[in-house]
Amino acid sequence: MVQLIDGMTARGSQRGNFAELFERRSPALSGWMSFHAHVLRCARGVPRGRDIVSPGIRLTEDYVVRVLGFDRRALVESRGSLSLNRSVLNEHLIFEGFWSDAKEKVLDAIKDNPITSAADAVKRFGDGLDGVVVTLSSVVSSGGDAIDAVRQGASQFASKRIKGIVKDLRALMGRLEELSSKLSAGARAGLEKIVGKLKAFSGEFASRVVGLVSGGSGWKGMMGALVVYLALSAVSPKISILVDSSLKLLSGEPEKMVSGATNLRDQAVNALELKGEVNDAADVVTGNIKGDDDDLKILTASGMIWSAVQSMSWGFVKRAVREAGEEALTQLSGPVGWIKKLASTFKMIAGGMAWVCERISAAARRATFGPRASS
Repeated sequence: MVQLIDGMTARGSQRGNFAELFERRSPALSGWMSFHAHVLRCARGVPRGRDIVSPGIRLTEDYVVRVLGFDRRALVESRGSLSLNRSVLNEHLIFEGFWSDAKEKVLDAIKDNPITSAADAVKRFGDGLDGVVVTLSSVVSSGGDAIDAVRQGASQFASKRIKGIVKDLRALMGRLEELSSKLSAGARAGLEKIVGKLKAFSGEFASRVVGLVSGGSGWKGMMGALVVYLALSAVSPKISILVDSSLKLLSGEPEKMVSGATNLRDQAVNALELKGEVNDAADVVTGNIKGDDDDLKILTASGMIWSAVQSMSWGFVKRAVREAGEEALTQLSGPVGWIKKLASTFKMIAGGMAWVCERISAAARRATFGPRASS
């Protein structure tokens, strides 16, 4: 019998075809799942004769929910569904394929001295590329508790970055509100529109990013949360610099504001390689507004600054998620390929391989490999 999940079987005449599909693509689970069980046995002192993952192609509900990321309620309600079984099998094969190249590295690492936590892995193998591969592989092989711990670590770091970015945006809004009181009625209305956009964006940005960090589940959700955390870590110092420069510019002579704001926007776009992703708010608010030249210069400069802030924050996070987030994982060659992609994405703005690996290690340190298996 082909048993994919506790209580879930492929039935009828389709059972044989389903078994053949699995055996052709993943012979007898001799790859990842047996490796997964071996890691758990080593970490917890379970005798080798006791199977944590049984032979054949049986996948436990806890593994399917907490590692592969399926919704438990949907899983229970759809037991016996062949289409769901296929989805589970497909996600398992993606998981197995993504981590397969790392398994020998981890098995060699734990052969004589089991890894008991992510912090232990970082301490023993470092926070370079090889060390991070061992750490992440150990985390996903340990199961749901360790995966959740890493995602929570990434979420906490991301939350701190979000608060810093929102604080910077509020400082910018405060300065624009001060300027609006000095402008003519038409220009004031335009600047108030920009302030309104900034206020709305501030709340939406925080909400969207929190959703990205906490919305995923399983190992893909963990990887996606790490990408968002890295993107915020890379961009938040740049936003602080941009806002500080903007505050100084907006306190100076109107004659210099437009050229200065243009330079700030272009620097942001070039530094983050965001050409084609910038929305110019200046065009939106200045089209039908009348006022003296100084008022319009302040308004135009403010719109350009708003464009730079929007692109540098949400624009860069979107790009990072697109290139290395959950949806991109199937296009990347395992954890090594994923980390190299991250290093390429963040190289221009923050740092390359060393920067990425250090921050992944920091977020992963809280994961421990507890007493219960999740597969």
